[in-house]
Amino acid sequence: MMKPSFNYACLLLLFILTSFSGKKEQKINIVFIGDSITEGGALADPKNEATPIYVAKLLRHRKDISAVNISNSGFSGHTTVDFLPKNNIDFPKVLQVADTFAQDKTAVLLFSIMLGTNDSAMFGPNGEPLCRPLSTKII
Repeated sequence: MMKPSFNYACLLLLFILTSFSGKKEQKINIVFIGDSITEGGALADPKNEATPIYVAKLLRHRKDISAVNISNSGFSGHTTVDFLPKNNIDFPKVLQVADTFAQDKTAVLLFSIMLGTNDSAMFGPNGEPLCRPLSTKII
């Protein structure tokens, strides 16, 4: 037969371990990278209706998330080429936001990247930079 003091010690240990195992609220910082779809260019009110805004609203309603900060780095007409570091167009803007968010060591830093729609545009601002057709001959 077990001693009552051993039982009490086990219960106390169980209580201590479970009291510290609860989920903590998490802070989240998200950098959204993309084109006009991310930016919300086709929406009537992109500052309030764009996908990053919608995602932030959804996350803020979760009980396990204490704070959500976002940066909408979606730029209408831009392609993957515009975000490449060597081209120095959008990358410095994204890097600056990411560096600012990264200073908060209590938050998780996430990136949402949605590029490619304008990469296939034959007559876009960068003239189909990544998706060259096999033939330009019209049949």
